[in-house]
Amino acid sequence: MKVPISEIKEYLQNNEVPTQLQLNECSFISDTKVFIDTHLSILQRNKGNKTFTPYYDRLCDFYKKVKDNK
Repeated sequence: MKVPISEIKEYLQNNEVPTQLQLNECSFISDTKVFIDTHLSILQRNKGNKTFTPYYDRLCDFYKKVKDNK
């Protein structure tokens, strides 16, 4: 099920997020604030453009991992 970007944005803005996060075995996020800001910005500027789906997928993975760890 796809999570709306607005839901992800609201959750990440209103909840504590770790400063760093091991997203998966290949991806380590050293500055989660920059990660969130850049991914949201890219997705908002490119709504509906399937080329940017990996940004959405990574943001969803991040959102789910942060939410599950609460």
